[in-house]
Amino acid sequence: MRLLIVGGLQGQIGAATKIAMDRGAKVTHAADIDQAMAELRSGRGADLVMADVTLDIGRLVRALAAEPRTLALYEAPHRLLESLEDALEILGNRPAVIAREVTKMYEEFVRGHIEDLLAAMRKKPPRGEITLLIAPPDGQPQHAADAANPRNAAPLARHVEEIMKERGVDRKAALKLAARERGLTRREAYKQLLITRDE
Repeated sequence: MRLLIVGGLQGQIGAATKIAMDRGAKVTHAADIDQAMAELRSGRGADLVMADVTLDIGRLVRALAAEPRTLALYEAPHRLLESLEDALEILGNRPAVIAREVTKMYEEFVRGHIEDLLAAMRKKPPRGEITLLIAPPDGQPQHAADAANPRNAAPLARHVEEIMKERGVDRKAALKLAARERGLTRREAYKQLLITRDE
């Protein structure tokens, strides 16, 4: 396993690094986001990327949006909602886990798609040490009811046209909405749109 650590090595990231190395993972450290992106583009890649929350996480997430790897973000409770909203905007409605107080008495895991986690955190604000894990896109609708929805069975191009007519928005906004409904990133949705445009 290859692990890329971005930012400081103190606290949870330092502890996670030690555990990973003890278990035989190859660990690479990047001091900042630019160095991390250079490391990822070098071809060596990483199976898991862990980032220090003092960095511009939104910039890192945007840079990693197309990467097929799990993101592990250590987040402060007061910033978790904002980070989830950013992740939803940038990455789409991916599967994710909020791990709270890992290895401690009040350890808790909340699983679902990012939209589910946002709703859960709005109902019960988070406390303690937070680890946010965001999986690669699964391409699956968020709920079984969504899979049965005939709009999700329609080609993406047709679905985008329907949204444009129904909501009176431009193509870009309609594509963003359609991508969110289907749990896709905007990039994946755009690729599908190109493929399905003539269907």
